[in-house]
Amino acid sequence: VEAKCKRLIFASSAQTIESYPTDIQVNKNMLVKPKNIYGVSKCFGEALAAYHAYNNGISAICLRIGAYEFPKDFTEMNARDLSAFLHPDDFNQLLIGCIETNHIQYEVLNAISNNRYKRLDITEAQEKVGYLPKADAFELFRLKKE
Repeated sequence: VEAKCKRLIFASSAQTIESYPTDIQVNKNMLVKPKNIYGVSKCFGEALAAYHAYNNGISAICLRIGAYEFPKDFTEMNARDLSAFLHPDDFNQLLIGCIETNHIQYEVLNAISNNRYKRLDITEAQEKVGYLPKADAFELFRLKKE
């Protein structure tokens, strides 16, 4: 507030919703359901960003980041991790959209790639900031379709 910041982009986490069953695709309008204290801390960060957006005039975007990993550093991931995978190139494109998009007071956007199975719904990110992710973890890591 003192620095006259115009936009805050908060690195939140998919941990804010990890208590939902894995067969449910979570969208931003569903209540937070953290499974651990780290997730609770990210819920607090989202609430703090909302506070500043609505009371101090700072535009705020909270990105619920999934399983961010460089493909060259690929470690064994289960289907849950793959469904929340976020490729670095997709994340960069999302961040640019968050920086360049005007007229946002407060948003919570899911940040995962265009995976065949998506743990988080990315429709809002596509509509609000023009997010066009390209990577699909299931294809990138050569997993067979069922």
